[in-house]
Amino acid sequence: MIHSAREQLAELLLGTAPAQIDAGAWDELAQLAQRCRVTPQLVARIEKLALKIPEAAAFKLQRQLADAFRRSAMRASKGIAAMTALRDEGIRAAAFKGLAAMARLYDGPKWRTVNDADVLLLESDVARAVACLESRGFVRQIEAELDEYSKFVAHSPSFAGNQAIALLGPAESEIDLHWAIGRGLDASKVLGRASPARLLGEDFLAVSDEDGLLLTVRHAMREDLQIDGACRDLCDARLWFRRLEENGCLAAAIRCAEESGMTAQVCAIAEILRSYDSSTPAFAAPRREQRMGLALAELFRVQLRDGPIGKDLAYLVHPAPARQMIAGLARDWSSYRRIMRDFEQQMLGGPLPWWRRAGRLAQAVRRSGLRRLRLVRTLARVKYD
Repeated sequence: MIHSAREQLAELLLGTAPAQIDAGAWDELAQLAQRCRVTPQLVARIEKLALKIPEAAAFKLQRQLADAFRRSAMRASKGIAAMTALRDEGIRAAAFKGLAAMARLYDGPKWRTVNDADVLLLESDVARAVACLESRGFVRQIEAELDEYSKFVAHSPSFAGNQAIALLGPAESEIDLHWAIGRGLDASKVLGRASPARLLGEDFLAVSDEDGLLLTVRHAMREDLQIDGACRDLCDARLWFRRLEENGCLAAAIRCAEESGMTAQVCAIAEILRSYDSSTPAFAAPRREQRMGLALAELFRVQLRDGPIGKDLAYLVHPAPARQMIAGLARDWSSYRRIMRDFEQQMLGGPLPWWRRAGRLAQAVRRSGLRRLRLVRTLARVKYD
C-alpha cells in the first residue's frame, strides 16, 4: 500500500498504470517533484497517463515546468559553450549525466533539468581546462590551489571516489570538471568510447550509452539511493536501459558493468525499475552480485517508505571513510580542514561542528535497526570497496 508522497511520486514516474492520487495530495507532489528536480518528467507522465489533477496543482506544475526549462536551457547552453572552448584548446572532454541525457534520452531541455554540466577529462588536462574556463569568466566554487584541492577530494569520503572541481559561470551556470569517476571506471577508457552528440544546435562529445547508464547508476549510489538525489537518475536509467536494448547494446553494457565492478549496482537499479515496470530488461549477474543488488533495492524502498537514512551512517559500518579522512588530515591538517569548512559553508550555509555531526549520527543510529544497518553496509561496500 502506498502511503507517502515519496512513494506516490515514484509510482507515478516509474510505474505503468495510473496511480490513484487524492486531489489534496497534488500540491505536496508538485513540491516534492520540484525538490527532486523531476517536474518535467512528472508533467510528461501526467500527460501520457491522461490524469485529471486539480486546476491549482496543474497551474503550479506548468509554472515549475516553464521555470525549469528556462534555467536548464540556459545552463545547457553555457555548458556546451564551455565544452566548445575546451575543444578549441585541444582538450578532449566528454559530457555525461545531464547534457548527455538531454541529448540522447530527452531530445532537448524541455523534459530534463540540469543544474550543472558534468564534463569528463584526463587529470593531466585539468590545469589547462581550469585556466581556459577562468579566462572566459568562470570562477572556482572553492578557492584553493589545484594541487591541495585535488589532494582533498582524493581523501574525502563524501566524494566516494569521484574527483571533480566546480566552476561557477554567468547566468547561474556551473561546470563540474571530473578527472576520476569512481573506482573501476577508467576515465581514459570512458573518454575513448565517447562519441558526438547534438543539443541546442551544437555538437559536442558525450559518453557512450553504456557509460551513460553506468555513470547514472554510480550517481544514484553516491546519493545513497535517496529519492531526493536519485529520483532523476532512476528516470534516466530507465531510458538508458530501453535505448541500450533497442540498439542491441545491452550485452555490451553488462560487460562494462562487469569490468568496472559495478554489476551489483546495476542489478539494484534494474531491480528497482522492474518492481514498477516488468518490461525493464532483466540484468543477469552472479549470485553474490544479485544478492547485493536486492539488498540495495530494499534500502531504496525502506527510505522511500520511512525517509532518508543518515548520510554519515556509512562511516560507522565501513573502515574506508575514516581511513581516507585520517590520511588527508595527516598529509596537511590545516589545508584539509580549511577546504572542508569551505565545502560546509557552500553546502550547508556554515561549518558543521563535530558535536552536531555526532549528534545527528547518534540519532540516525537510534532510528536504524540491525537490518537497516546491514543494508547501509552493502551500500558502503559498493561505494568504497
